[in-house]
Amino acid sequence: MVLCDRLASVNFTYYDDKGEVYDNWDSASEAFKKTIPQMVSVLLEFANESNPESPFSFMTSVALPISRG
Repeated sequence: MVLCDRLASVNFTYYDDKGEVYDNWDSASEAFKKTIPQMVSVLLEFANESNPESPFSFMTSVALPISRG
């Protein structure tokens, strides 16, 4: 029995060094001053055939301990 067979959505959340949350990140922009985020969260949602209104969600976060010097 297959309950989950396709990826429905992928969402990224970016965090700066102060913990502020952003939906997008452009390191080349002046707003981010050529820095990378301190952490990125990834949310994957897979279709749930038995209950389409409630997808299967998987989330992970990765710290990026890199600085530009």
